[in-house]
Amino acid sequence: GGAAEGEPTAPPRTVPVNAPGGAPRFPTNYVSTTKYTPLTALPKFIYEQFTRFSNAYFLCIGVLYTFDALTPIFTGGRYSTLWTLAFVIVVAAIKDAWEDINRMRMDREVNRTRTKVLSSTGEGETTWARVKVADVVKIEKNEAIPADMLLLYSSDADGLAYIETKQLDGESNLKVKSTIPSVAEQFSTVEAAVTTQGVVECDGPNSTMYQFNGGLRLGTDPATPMTPIVYENFVLRGCTLRNTEFVYGLVINTGKDTKLMQNIKPAPVKTSRVERRTNLHYAIPLTMQFVMCIYLAIRSRYACRNLPIEAAWYLNEGPEACSANQAVRRFFTYFITFSALIPIALNVFIEIARVFHVLQVFRD
Repeated sequence: GGAAEGEPTAPPRTVPVNAPGGAPRFPTNYVSTTKYTPLTALPKFIYEQFTRFSNAYFLCIGVLYTFDALTPIFTGGRYSTLWTLAFVIVVAAIKDAWEDINRMRMDREVNRTRTKVLSSTGEGETTWARVKVADVVKIEKNEAIPADMLLLYSSDADGLAYIETKQLDGESNLKVKSTIPSVAEQFSTVEAAVTTQGVVECDGPNSTMYQFNGGLRLGTDPATPMTPIVYENFVLRGCTLRNTEFVYGLVINTGKDTKLMQNIKPAPVKTSRVERRTNLHYAIPLTMQFVMCIYLAIRSRYACRNLPIEAAWYLNEGPEACSANQAVRRFFTYFITFSALIPIALNVFIEIARVFHVLQVFRD
């Protein structure tokens, strides 16, 4: 998938070809698809957990239990809701950490994949993470493309390259890419590929998968006309070279600037169908709970004002027993008392079931 066709979202990019001073600084080719970072992990996880209705509800109940003026329980059991909620949060944290560690391992495997880069000393190997914009790379048959690049030369007699895009769009049929004949003549050997100078001016990084426009000027004379570059001369990170012995390519976009990474959006907060339905069912007991608590708070204040409460010395009620503040406090006491209408055990079982579901998915 990609963004709707339109103008590129970034300024045009200028990439020097074998410039003596090297290329300007661009993002590295290191990629990370993890959901969390060491700095954002805790605040992001806490935010996600307590934007869930059930967790926010039981946190409120657990906090209310800790106030002596409100709680109907004065034993250690008053903290049971908080302990149970803590168990749910820890289970969710273990699940998210395990998922993110697996993403990190896959990222590390990709970033450490080897590829060939051409230099004045010939062909040298490096990792994908170390590939830079303006590098001339050599991709051999059945190797994956480490970055978005412009085809400079193909071993095919007709200057063609056959590309598999299964990793991008799921299609197994091969796409045909081509070099520019006048350009391929200048990059037919390793020596020529690392000495021929020029400059590429093209679209800036964007998420449009099937569009690329630019121009290539060979030589150092600014008056030399640009040779047009079209999408058929451009190959994307994540593709695989097939039925072609090797190609040379000029790296245009790396890392987060590649079209593949531009189309990977941040993972949304997952809400399962069971959780959405459970939240809907919570509405009924929660409404009942509010209605009963409001009624009992009003009723208790009415009874207090119409009965000789002062004579009931055994209740240990002061002169403020019938005040509006006391009625509000009684509302919260009743609210805590009727919190069992929404069982926290259901929350525990759902979280445990989610963990086992994730394990089964990874096992498959």
